Formats: sequence, structure tokens, C-alpha cells
Amino acid sequence: MAKFGFGKKLAQLFGLHKNTNEDFFEDLTDTLIEGDIGAKTAFEITEKLEKICKEKKLTEEADIKNELKNLLMTHIKTCSFDIDKSQVSIYMLLGVNGAGKTTTAAKLSKYFKDNGKLIEEQRLRERCNYDMEMLEETGFCHGIENYSRHIALREEGETPTCLIDFFPKDFLLVIDESHVTVPQVRGMYNG
Repeated sequence: MAKFGFGKKLAQLFGLHKNTNEDFFEDLTDTLIEGDIGAKTAFEITEKLEKICKEKKLTEEADIKNELKNLLMTHIKTCSFDIDKSQVSIYMLLGVNGAGKTTTAAKLSKYFKDNGKLIEEQRLRERCNYDMEMLEETGFCHGIENYSRHIALREEGETPTCLIDFFPKDFLLVIDESHVTVPQVRGMYNG
């Protein structure tokens, strides 16, 4: 999903489907799962949206998008970076591989430095330097996935390699637990 972004993938979904039928909601569920919001949450949002569309008899794309946005917003927690220079703060960056955590860490480091949070900036810089030292010495560091784009020499936003890239063009895939696997394979194939 890193190549196109979650929002663009949702926009494409609305472009493909002119009606909110069973195929639309199935593709929406897959898109939400591929967006790493979790299968349970994806099914929950899809079911709620389908119910709302039926109850309100929604057919206009803008109305459906607005309802989807409202449902998604109930699952998004926001935070602010109101910096209190009198105390040390701890920030944790979470995200999937290839989502830009390393770039975000660099931006956060600059933000800390520009706002006088020198201890936080120093800690972030020390952590990155320690990770680089561990990679040089042992070939491994905790959180190595944060550096996967750099190690693989990919450009920012470029899709990371995945399991499906290592199979020949004409391979047979036998799937168990298809409700989980099919969206993942589809994500690898389309990603």
C-alpha cells in the first residue's frame, strides 16, 4: 500500500464501483485490511457502512465517502506535539515496513532540534547511530525493518519487495485461512 497510499487506493475503489453492492463492500474490506487497520476493524467498518447505506438509502459517492470517513475517524487517535521544554518526552513511531518511519524519525529529530528539545533529538540521533553500528558489526539490529528501504536501496515511496516477488511467473499457490491470506496476496500482487 506504500506505493499508492491508502487514500488513493480508496479513491480507486470508488472509481471502480458505481453501486454499493456486495462486490463493493468485499473490495472495501480487502482495501481496509491491506491498509493494515486490522481484519476485525475492517470487517466492523464495512458492516457498519453497509448498514448505514441501506438505512439511509445512500447512493451518492460523496455521501458514502463521508460516512466512511466518519467511521474511520472513530478508529484514529490523534496527538499533538505541544513541546514542553522543561521536561523530557518519549515518542514512539509505529508503522508497517516501508511506511516511512525512518524519514519521520529524521523529520522529528529536526523538529526537536528546532524547538529546543535537545535531549530528545540527541536520544533519537544516538539510537540511529547505535543501530548503524550494530548493522556494521553484527548485520542486525532491533527494528531492522525501519531501515529496509535504505538497505535495499529503494527510493522513498517505492514499493518494498515481498514474498510473491520471489516466485516464478507461473506458480501455484495453495491457501489455507483464505479470509486472511487472499487480501495479503492481492496486496502483494497489486502493491
